[in-house]
Amino acid sequence: MDFIFLQKITAVIFLFLFFSIRFLWTYMGGKRKRVKVTKEIIGGRFWITNIVYIFLPFILIFDFSNLFNIRIFSHYHFVLYLIGVLSSLFGLILMFMARFHRLKDWGYMGDDTGNILFTKGVYSITRHPYYMGALFLGVGVYLVLNSWLILTMFPAFLFVSKVIKKEDDFLFDKFDGEWMNYKKHVGIIPFLGF
Repeated sequence: MDFIFLQKITAVIFLFLFFSIRFLWTYMGGKRKRVKVTKEIIGGRFWITNIVYIFLPFILIFDFSNLFNIRIFSHYHFVLYLIGVLSSLFGLILMFMARFHRLKDWGYMGDDTGNILFTKGVYSITRHPYYMGALFLGVGVYLVLNSWLILTMFPAFLFVSKVIKKEDDFLFDKFDGEWMNYKKHVGIIPFLGF
């Protein structure tokens, strides 16, 4: 088996797991209906998911154009592959743990969620484990594929930071002092505190 084939198979596996985890709770009734979430957030999620996590990896995996297959670094394929695998695994674990921890209390940002501020489990290492997991996974897939299209993660980072700010404001309004105390101790980026 050649290395490029291994890269492509690995990316397909991670993307398959991403979508499986993402929709698992939806099909099990773990997500509430969209009540108050804005069209901007729904549209942003739709485009980022389709372009960054489906369309561009599909082009890379199936070699539709050599333009998209320009490698970032020619001498560090295996190192980037390993970093990408670890990043993708970490992202999937964060996403799964967030979904598992929340169970049926999973809704769209801005909807009326339960009266519990989640601070335990995976929420003790990052305030936004699902968003961070999706970003780690996206970066990891592009590192696995060693593609310059990792730059497409930049709009995903911008969108997620906007959603995180909106969600932080929502949680501050709902939980006030409890939220501020939690925010002092747990950051957005896992284990880093900011």
